[in-house]
Amino acid sequence: MTIPELINYQFATSTDLPPITGKMMEYWVAGNGVFVRAARQGLSACFPINQCSIRGLPHLTPYFHLQYPLVSARLTLQILQLAQIEANSNKTTSCIVVDPDIIEPKNIPRQNFQQSEIGLYKAEVLAARYSLGLGVQISAIAKQFTKKIVSTKWRKLTVIIGCVDNAAARAEISSCLDQNYSGSLPQIWWLDCGNHANSSSGQVMLGSTNQFTLEAAFDNLQKPNFCINIPSPSEQHPELLIPLPEELNSTGLSCAEIQARNRQSLFVNQQVAVIAAEYLLALTLTGSLRKFATYFHNTTGSCRSLYTSVNSLQKFTDEEIIPKSRSISV
Repeated sequence: MTIPELINYQFATSTDLPPITGKMMEYWVAGNGVFVRAARQGLSACFPINQCSIRGLPHLTPYFHLQYPLVSARLTLQILQLAQIEANSNKTTSCIVVDPDIIEPKNIPRQNFQQSEIGLYKAEVLAARYSLGLGVQISAIAKQFTKKIVSTKWRKLTVIIGCVDNAAARAEISSCLDQNYSGSLPQIWWLDCGNHANSSSGQVMLGSTNQFTLEAAFDNLQKPNFCINIPSPSEQHPELLIPLPEELNSTGLSCAEIQARNRQSLFVNQQVAVIAAEYLLALTLTGSLRKFATYFHNTTGSCRSLYTSVNSLQKFTDEEIIPKSRSISV
């Protein structure tokens, strides 16, 4: 088997260059200098890296060609139709960022902040940045999160996205679910995002109640068509409400300090964010959510989810599923 050369070296004998044969790049010596040339799918370029005059060789002209792939008319039409449907659905949304922390120099290396933002509230900086970038109204509360911030009086679907690093904050978020009325569709949901210390693994969990029962989970337990209640993340994993030793430290470690002690994988937060965004999209817009917990490990490349079936949810309750043919004595 002949292995193609990664880099080729050529002398230009014409201004019309032949097809590229180097797998990575080619160096061309021409009358007006030394050029490097390379091509990838949809992209090709040739530019000088050293300008000089060499007699007897033709001059080359630098170029940069970028080819955009074409989107079929049918697909474009489908995208426009879906956009029109959503535009006419009269769905409105609002977003509030809650965080009491101030940006410090130690936040810069791993968190998405800049030197010029040191001393400002994280919540206010993020709200302003994404309001301008996305063209939507985002508010900020630069205080500790409390359940008083959330109210069922809004009479709207409310999703609390928890990205906190301590048990006390999770307990406060969990208590918000107690505002949901028993026997009615839950208005408040908790989407919890987390990762594991000294690991590239993490999880995303969704829930709506701290008093989960199978009877209230489905429209019809014997022949369920859809799920209407899910155990809260703290019911799925009670250890979320148990403080870690560093959380009990009287000095009150910051997020960055806890992160430094429990070094996170470089891209674990990005993976959590992608999964959480898919959950949020399916829950609020497309109505296609079929799972309530997802666990991943970037190092091994594994990812698994728990789905909203009776069998998956039964382990979070002591209830017994009674077949229709079985009667109960009273």
